[in-house]
Amino acid sequence: MKAIFCMIIFAFTISVSGQNLSGTIKDENGELLEMANVIAIKVKDSTLTSYSVTSAKGKYKLKLEKDTKFEISVSYIGYKTVKIKINTTDETGDIERNISFKELENSLETVIIDIPLVIKKDTVLYNVSSFTNGKERKLEDIMKKLPGMEVDKNGNLKFEGKTVGKLMIDGKNFFEGDTKMGLENIPADAVSKVEILKNYNEVEQMKGLEDDSDNIAVNIKLKEDKKIFWFGDIDVEGSAEGRYLLKSNIFKRGDKNSLSIGGNINNTGRSSFSRGSFDYSSFRREDNGIDISKPVSLLRGFGRGSGKDAKSVFTTISYNYTPNDKLSIDVSGMLADDTMESLMISQKTNLDNGSIENIVDKTFSKSNSSNVNMAISYGNTKRNLKLKYIASLSNDNTKNNNELSSKSNVTEDDDDISIYTKKKPIVFEHNSSFAVPSDILNKG
Repeated sequence: MKAIFCMIIFAFTISVSGQNLSGTIKDENGELLEMANVIAIKVKDSTLTSYSVTSAKGKYKLKLEKDTKFEISVSYIGYKTVKIKINTTDETGDIERNISFKELENSLETVIIDIPLVIKKDTVLYNVSSFTNGKERKLEDIMKKLPGMEVDKNGNLKFEGKTVGKLMIDGKNFFEGDTKMGLENIPADAVSKVEILKNYNEVEQMKGLEDDSDNIAVNIKLKEDKKIFWFGDIDVEGSAEGRYLLKSNIFKRGDKNSLSIGGNINNTGRSSFSRGSFDYSSFRREDNGIDISKPVSLLRGFGRGSGKDAKSVFTTISYNYTPNDKLSIDVSGMLADDTMESLMISQKTNLDNGSIENIVDKTFSKSNSSNVNMAISYGNTKRNLKLKYIASLSNDNTKNNNELSSKSNVTEDDDDISIYTKKKPIVFEHNSSFAVPSDILNKG
């Protein structure tokens, strides 16, 4: 059975000035155990500070802080967890502890063991409760505490330095795999385990035929009492000057269906549509390469001036229905509308003749975009058959007006007015794909 495990030392430690704790882990017969979990927990605040998985020779190594009391917990499937106390204040230099498990008194006894981390082939499974203290609010807070995981300054989720491309909940896509949306909205108290899928390929029969070495997916496993629930955030801001901001992200997670509703309405001059955080196209990750997302850019006034009026509206809704493990239906819609009027006043002085020129630049822009998307997937996992149909209906309109006027104490008034209007017709796009394993084709 050991052949199914990665034959590597998978150790994580926190780089702090301290002492090394090392040793070997054995069973009751003195046999060295591979893939045993060894963790160091501070007695003071119950935080996990160092973690290791034993090598093929049963060896482990941890980094411990100086002058600190620790509880060392060692676990392995089929044995009761062994716990020992270590106070680095009482130790000088590196510390060595060899630990042995004892045979269960009753071999028929059912033992529930929460092993912090399990590695099996291309899968890494974290038991969240082993790495958190209950103060975490969102999934992002959990990810920052898991060894090997990272959330960079741009909000991208990474595992061992590779960007995570897809996020799922209990094996189903969360908001079409949007990792940032999941990090910011999934409540921490709903998460039981985090599963890392390396070399991931959505089309199972294509796995191994393509280079998937950089493809990482994360599957969030929910607690049993959180399988069906609502979650999200609503933010409301306002000012005495009449500025306002209303932003919401509401999600409903069910056994066979899921619903998400997002919105942003404001007059602060900020576009409510950000491709980085709000890329709501349901099919932007398809292998066919079609990108039907419609980013809306809010034009800004240039130079020195002030925004006289700015209004931005963005709403989206996405629904998924999966009645069984073969059929999945996704429907989503998006509406974005940005309006902005800016005013810039400047003055130029000619030092040669003393003339003064006053320039007034008025800019008005309005942009709106909408689309409706649908995807139907049918697959037979036993025979590796997969059929997918994707369709979208989109519309874009943009209008820009620019009025430039100047007045000098020497020359006459000079006005320049330009109007630019761009209107795209309603566009319908669709795509279908059918995947068949090679053995079936060869039979034909």
